Amino acid sequence: MSLVFMAVIMVASVSVVSYEGNFVLQTKKNYNREKALALAEAGINQAVYQLNQTAGSYTGETFTFGDGAVVTQVINIDGFNKTLEATAYIPNAVSPIAQRKVILKVSTEPSTDALAFHYGVQVGDGGVFIGMGAEIDGNVYSNGPITGSGDNHSTITGDAFAAGAAVIDSVKVGGDARANTILDSEVGGDAYYQILTNTEVDGASYPASPNPAPQSFPISDGNVADWKFAAEAGGTIVGDYRPLPGTVSLGPKKITGNLILDNHQILILTGTVWVQGYIDVSNGASISLHPDYDRNSGVILADKWIQVGNNGVFSGSGNEDSFLLMISSAGCRGGTQTADCADNNSSILLSNNVNSTIFYAPNGLIHLNNLVEVKEAAGYMMHLSNNSEIDYESGLANALFSNGPSGAWSAVRGTWQESR
Repeated sequence: MSLVFMAVIMVASVSVVSYEGNFVLQTKKNYNREKALALAEAGINQAVYQLNQTAGSYTGETFTFGDGAVVTQVINIDGFNKTLEATAYIPNAVSPIAQRKVILKVSTEPSTDALAFHYGVQVGDGGVFIGMGAEIDGNVYSNGPITGSGDNHSTITGDAFAAGAAVIDSVKVGGDARANTILDSEVGGDAYYQILTNTEVDGASYPASPNPAPQSFPISDGNVADWKFAAEAGGTIVGDYRPLPGTVSLGPKKITGNLILDNHQILILTGTVWVQGYIDVSNGASISLHPDYDRNSGVILADKWIQVGNNGVFSGSGNEDSFLLMISSAGCRGGTQTADCADNNSSILLSNNVNSTIFYAPNGLIHLNNLVEVKEAAGYMMHLSNNSEIDYESGLANALFSNGPSGAWSAVRGTWQESR
């Protein structure tokens, strides 16, 4: 009986030792596989980095890291897209005890956002003031009042909409006018209103009409966040950026300071640029989009104010459908001058003709000085000084905004794969 008992104990002991041994082996095997996966992921990151460092000419490499080896390969799909493969071996590719592979598609193809600017001017609750002899060639939609200088010397050639209880006052409107109240104006088309005072209407009149509803801007906070992300992906310039005279290319890029162009510099945007400070362009300096943008439009953003004066020049890519969009997030709304705002306490101050450019200040004032002409403007509030002009182009209704022709190589969402 004792011999049988001893035999049972011995079998049980051998089973426990065998189980513990298998457990240790399996744990070690799992550990090595996870280590190989981490190395493969590092290989993918290395491949993406090298693609951006070599302008896309990187083809792959073999390197050792820690107690493993990694082989990266680049498979060309087309000029904008590639597939990356990174295979990791523990301890080496000749006699591996663990192996993992990661596959990722990357792209430098510019993404585009379709934005529709249906009005020559669109403003928020702050409304728009149109000075003596100033003209908006196109339609105006305002969530606040639309006010002219008097005697109908302030002109809107298209339709005018003042939302809610807002007023159209002392403006010559070439098309239809829609507002709760229309005062001291001239309407070339039809008039839709609750109150009409001292106003000549060439078309039909529609009293007791409902007030126009407030409208949101065509650019969302999500659009702005995406553009900032695209700019930051191209690297960061710490401090102010003030290039020497001559021609320089920039983008995608984030600038932690200010962008200052004041001595005939020619800045060509090759991607989205985000400036955390202000943008000041003067003395014949210019900003344009690289020709590879083709019919697409490009974006430059400032967290603070934007000021254009003394023959600053802006343009798209050269294609008639290409525009430059300049955005200021500053909350400057006129009144007493403060240090954090452009002159006239504005978010965007324009003192020079600016063709092929859209200006957007969702939180503040856009101020056009005398004799300034631009293509499109949208902001919380707007002031057109005497004889200034906004000349809307129909192509703005179908503008495509791109992150640029030479954006950084980045992962295509949903293409990450892992294999053993």
